[in-house]
Amino acid sequence: MSKRINEKMEGLMRVSKKMLLAFADKIAYVTDSLGRPAYYSRINDKYITSVQLLGEKNCIIKLLLKRGITENVTNNMGYNPDEKKWYGWSHRAMYGFTIGSTCSKGDCHYLPKNTDDFIHEAMAFWESEYIVNMEAREIFKADGNEIIKGVEISHGYSDKIPNKNLIGTTWRHFTQYPEKWGRGEWVAETMDDAKEMAEAFARGVS
Repeated sequence: MSKRINEKMEGLMRVSKKMLLAFADKIAYVTDSLGRPAYYSRINDKYITSVQLLGEKNCIIKLLLKRGITENVTNNMGYNPDEKKWYGWSHRAMYGFTIGSTCSKGDCHYLPKNTDDFIHEAMAFWESEYIVNMEAREIFKADGNEIIKGVEISHGYSDKIPNKNLIGTTWRHFTQYPEKWGRGEWVAETMDDAKEMAEAFARGVS
């Protein structure tokens, strides 16, 4: 292992309180609008973490500093200038994207490119050995004074389902179409593309 890599790894282990406070002040401001002091992104004014959690083992601000995600940081996205990667995250997962990163069906950052693609993804999400007679239909649904369009998935349950009370019943779930279609499967060719993938990933794991 090279000296540079060793130094970088040692740096990841050492984050002083002074460094952490300076970084937190760089990317966020403090307000107590939720009844207790919390950090909000200077970019999009979204909640990042509680002030009380700063410095804790799983504190997101500490994690970002350790991983070098120090620029253009919001509540769920940021840029690592050393790696030249855009990162997206939630409480469930974090992943980085750069030029050459790919997006394939099944990925968290995959966004359907049209109606047929959307229906296919919606049905694939619910497929399992316990599901039978799955169908999808496009419907319009009232939401207050607004009419929304999307897909209703319906299915029954096989006799393999552990909860025998579900056998013979039909389950339905409605999913609204997105306001804008995605790109389907694609490859990031620019850093703006990488940022777009990170944004889609952040939404996908939220």
